[in-house]
Amino acid sequence: MSEKEDMEEIRVWSSPTSYYSHKVIMYLSEREIPFETVLLQLGRFEQYEPWYVQINPKCEIPAIRHEDTYVAGSDEIMDYLEEQISSDVAPKLLPKEGTREADTVQHFRKVISSTPVDVISYGCMKFPEFTQDMQLNSYMRKRIVAASKQRVLALRKMAETHSDLRRHYLNKLERVTIEDRDKNDKLTVMKCLDELEAVFVEIEDQLNETESTIEKTGDPYWLCGKQFTVADVSAAIFLNRMTFLGLSKRYWTDGKRPHIEAYFKRIEEKSSFQCACLKNFSILKHVVVPYVKRVGPTVLSLVAAVAVLGYALMMYNAEE
Repeated sequence: MSEKEDMEEIRVWSSPTSYYSHKVIMYLSEREIPFETVLLQLGRFEQYEPWYVQINPKCEIPAIRHEDTYVAGSDEIMDYLEEQISSDVAPKLLPKEGTREADTVQHFRKVISSTPVDVISYGCMKFPEFTQDMQLNSYMRKRIVAASKQRVLALRKMAETHSDLRRHYLNKLERVTIEDRDKNDKLTVMKCLDELEAVFVEIEDQLNETESTIEKTGDPYWLCGKQFTVADVSAAIFLNRMTFLGLSKRYWTDGKRPHIEAYFKRIEEKSSFQCACLKNFSILKHVVVPYVKRVGPTVLSLVAAVAVLGYALMMYNAEE
């Protein structure tokens, strides 16, 4: 039996509609690290349940359990697994530390992670005039905007009900209040979208530089070189979210930034991306079966499971 086959599965608390969950699932799939998912329904605020807050006091997903260790946060999880899972078991996605490529990878991770994806995601749904061809109709957009307000009520109720976890709920409530202020301000959203231009300029320039410096072998190249890295995982999920929001035409398609356009097409062909980003999403596997297992196989539970799916897709957000 190989080391990989003998390795205990990593448990991942995630949601198939969560931006940050996508990063971790793509990372695990790319390295072919065995994992099992525990799906949380964001629309039902399961990430605020006391049992989960004990796993991640920030009340956010994703989180993982590896052996006896719990880790939360997508970048933190990837860094942890880079250290803990040997390259003999699964090829690593970080270049050797101290190299120019490693520095470039960390730079682009920071650039992409610092983009206010939560403000942009919600802002584009509230102000659809900023987008083109968003993959949500007007009804769903309005439902998302309305449902976002329920988070505050849910957190207040949890803080009142669970005194032992009150400080965690209040900390989350404080963050949510600040985020909601920015998300609902049209000028702030517009400013965030304008500032994204510099991010895309930098990604396009890097891809152009990578293409011009690597040996012409016909093999695909990635953001920072021949090796597919954690920077590519971040870029893949970021570009996918921008596409979902109807921003691709604004920033890179139709020949505007040809290197990004070609790069994202290569990304979309990767099985790890397809695993992470709903390309293989199954109503039966990812929603109905887990929900029915939890509440029992009744006709009502099947109907409720489909309703949960609709609400989960409606809560397609970045913040969690």
